[in-house]
Amino acid sequence: MQRKGLEFSGVIYTHQMFVPIGQVVDDLALIGLAMTGEDWISKIEYLPLR
Repeated sequence: MQRKGLEFSGVIYTHQMFVPIGQVVDDLALIGLAMTGEDWISKIEYLPLR
């Protein structure tokens, strides 16, 4: 969809074996406080945040 230029709901991805769950929870909380639903249109974010 992204390559075709079509809008999609945002995606957050993290590798379950290499990122501690506490870090994922902290990053998701930060994202939830800092961004709105509109900010996530067609966005892909990889965790951990850096």
